Amino acid sequence: MMSIAVQPLVTASVNYGSFPLQSLAALPVVNAFIFIFKCFPLSLQEAYISLIENNENNFSKLAKYTTIIILSLSVFLTLVVTTPLYKLWFVNVNGLSPELVDFARASLAVIIWHPVISVLHSFNRSIAIHHKKTKFISTATLLELGCILVSLVTLIPGHMFSGIFSAMFALLIGRIVSALYLYLKVKAL
Repeated sequence: MMSIAVQPLVTASVNYGSFPLQSLAALPVVNAFIFIFKCFPLSLQEAYISLIENNENNFSKLAKYTTIIILSLSVFLTLVVTTPLYKLWFVNVNGLSPELVDFARASLAVIIWHPVISVLHSFNRSIAIHHKKTKFISTATLLELGCILVSLVTLIPGHMFSGIFSAMFALLIGRIVSALYLYLKVKAL
């Protein structure tokens, strides 16, 4: 429930960064692309919980599967950003102008790691749920929201970067801190 507040906060903050019009125009395209890959971690968490509950011996198989998904996502998303594949989504599917493609591509280069980190985060959340340590998850979510807010407040007013770049960077920092916290807590179980 707490994480529902993130998207309106990010969208509103983009308006106050540099290049607000371009950032607001590119934001839905980047969000839609990343959302496709955020679905993996969301669905994996349910599968992890179920499979760990059924048999704790599944843990090593799930860890290998998680590694495969992380590597696959990393390679694919990196290829999209670093090769002409980005034109397929940004130009052919969404019809962005060359100027907006540059905004979208730069912010995508930052946020592509969000789904990758989210896969590991989902794996650790399912372990915490299995051990009935859901307080870890709530704390991780609050840390993520706090880091996003602090990052936005720090990056947006200075106009150092475009609004969309600052927003994507804030989302990534929040997810990294949250995932790291949860990883350390789960590792100690």
